[in-house]
Amino acid sequence: MHDKKLFQKSETAIDPRIKMLGDSGYQGVQKDHPNTDLPKKKPRKGQLTAQEKLNNLEISKQRVPVEHKFATI
Repeated sequence: MHDKKLFQKSETAIDPRIKMLGDSGYQGVQKDHPNTDLPKKKPRKGQLTAQEKLNNLEISKQRVPVEHKFATI
């Protein structure tokens, strides 16, 4: 089961002041936790703006160390 589905089923209350970071697989989690940063997906037949690409890069930089730790487990 995907982490997002587990999060929704658990009905865990996370303090809204805590910022969550996720990958594009977590689309829609903002409904449960509005303080969530997700990478912007490229629109169909379109491109991301330079600012959107920069925002995605910043999110990725924060997530990579955690993803590398997960990979070692």
